[in-house]
Amino acid sequence: MLHTPAFISGMGPFELLLVLSMIALIAIAYVLPTWMICSKAGLPPAIALLAIIPIGTVIVLFILALSEWPVLKTKVDAEADAP
Repeated sequence: MLHTPAFISGMGPFELLLVLSMIALIAIAYVLPTWMICSKAGLPPAIALLAIIPIGTVIVLFILALSEWPVLKTKVDAEADAP
């Protein structure tokens, strides 16, 4: 016999939909700003999808902190070429 977890068995369809929509909103609240930061830094924005998993946010922060940003490289190159 398949057992349903206790936190789901007491929920009706409305409550379950409410919980799932809250989880989706929280995931969007983490991913959207991270997506924008990655795209402005010149990194692949898909890295932001790592923010969905709990340890993924830390991984994304390390990637942003320790990698060379392509945007800064082109900015430095443009300033070096200017007379």
